[in-house]
Amino acid sequence: MLHLLKRHPLPVSAFFRHSLVLTYAFPRNVLEPLLPSGLTLDTHGDLGFLAIAMVETERLRPSFLPAAFGRSFFLSGYRIFTRFSGASSQRGLRIVRSDTNHQWMVCAGNLLTHYHYRLCEAELRTPQTNCTGPFARPARRPI
Repeated sequence: MLHLLKRHPLPVSAFFRHSLVLTYAFPRNVLEPLLPSGLTLDTHGDLGFLAIAMVETERLRPSFLPAAFGRSFFLSGYRIFTRFSGASSQRGLRIVRSDTNHQWMVCAGNLLTHYHYRLCEAELRTPQTNCTGPFARPARRPI
């Protein structure tokens, strides 16, 4: 029953202050060990793809609540582009890792999603209009 709860049971609203998404190509043999059986890499030639998304989120909350009830924090996600084995037209993303800089989001996010959030330290520096971050590293304290 808990797995049904982790399918985003509540619609959410948020504002993304900053967002950076990078996609990297890796040789197939680097990414394949990270996939469970039933999934294969979505490839171009011998290359698979890993996307890293970093977002400064503001006022994230269930959609039925006013913005004043929202929380603001950093989120990052690491995803591998995949296909279902034997079904070349069904594509998706395999979650490899998810980070946030707030313990509240680790708890709430892990209760209500399958993203497996981990606590990190993150800093976003934006002098004037030049974005020079975000930078994330694992939290210093054990979780």
